[in-house]
Amino acid sequence: MTTPPEFEFLSEDAIEMLNPAQRTEYALYRRGFIDWMRQSGKHPDRRRGLSESSVENYARRHHQLMQWLWRKLDYFTASLEPRHGEAIIIALNDDEITKGDGSPYSETSKRKFSNVIEKWFAYRQHEYDADPWEPPVEFIDNPPAQSADYFTRRERTHLRDASKTYRTPPAYDSLSPEERERWQTHLAQVLGKQKAAVTPADFEALRTSWKLPSLIGATLDAAFRPIGINRLRVQWLHLDAGKIIIPAEHAPKSRDSHNITLGQKTILALDKWLAQRKNKTKYDDSDRVWLTRKGNPYTSKTLNYLLNNLLEEAGIESDGRKLVWYSFRKSTAQYVQEETDDRTAASILRTTPENIENYAEPTHETKRDALERIND
Repeated sequence: MTTPPEFEFLSEDAIEMLNPAQRTEYALYRRGFIDWMRQSGKHPDRRRGLSESSVENYARRHHQLMQWLWRKLDYFTASLEPRHGEAIIIALNDDEITKGDGSPYSETSKRKFSNVIEKWFAYRQHEYDADPWEPPVEFIDNPPAQSADYFTRRERTHLRDASKTYRTPPAYDSLSPEERERWQTHLAQVLGKQKAAVTPADFEALRTSWKLPSLIGATLDAAFRPIGINRLRVQWLHLDAGKIIIPAEHAPKSRDSHNITLGQKTILALDKWLAQRKNKTKYDDSDRVWLTRKGNPYTSKTLNYLLNNLLEEAGIESDGRKLVWYSFRKSTAQYVQEETDDRTAASILRTTPENIENYAEPTHETKRDALERIND
């Protein structure tokens, strides 16, 4: 039996569970998603769409996931919300979503399903200004060497130090008129204001800001992905206990809350930042721990832009490595596992011990030391 055009790529059997009202609502959401993929799905900013075969593959997988979601929730929803996306990814990771014969999907298939959800939220962000979304679990079908590279121990230290000096001006009174004018030009660009509006108070605020030291420190300790930075809330910080406690409903990778241990340097930086944050008006209506200069939550794009600047500030060369925000997470896994065991590393990364092998591999230092020992 032929299905109506709004349900292209699907058979009548695929939508038989829906009543007429549900079909009408679902068709509206589905049609918008498919049209966007055709027009802008490949490069939204350049309005370049996906190929027809890709659109069909995305549309079919999207419907598969919606069917599973309806059965799981035991009620109908036409739209895929962030909590739904996270539940689906967890179910894929736990092999609750399986093939027709009950066998688990391969990592490659799981990644493709994950890509569908990411594409859906890219559509919602681009067309409706929704918040960015990232999966709580990453499915990797490439060798680890092709993923992000890790920072060395020395580079981790240099990045923490660079977060304290990045774009930090000298004291206003210590500058000559010519030097002051140059700094005012630079700070006008940093702060997004007219040069004439840059004041001595702006110099002092940047000299004493704990925003970046707290952000980098938390990322080093907690191995945050960009989405973790994006979502972190002030009320989740329990600095007296030296912890970040993420409630269960916001901790998609487990059924329980996440208790994240912090080092003393990070506790100090966060404590000082929270005190400064109270006096910044752009945070008056937000409980996010950090916002960009423009008052928006951080995303992968803005964090990687920041990282590139910090790498330059710290004098760190990539030397052919892929250094991205995810490199913080990989290096934390790398060195915690090296110093302790898989279980401890998994606890810090909020993953399973079995998944640590996707992050940790023998470091250059470890391999060199092994060679030195066998060549003695």
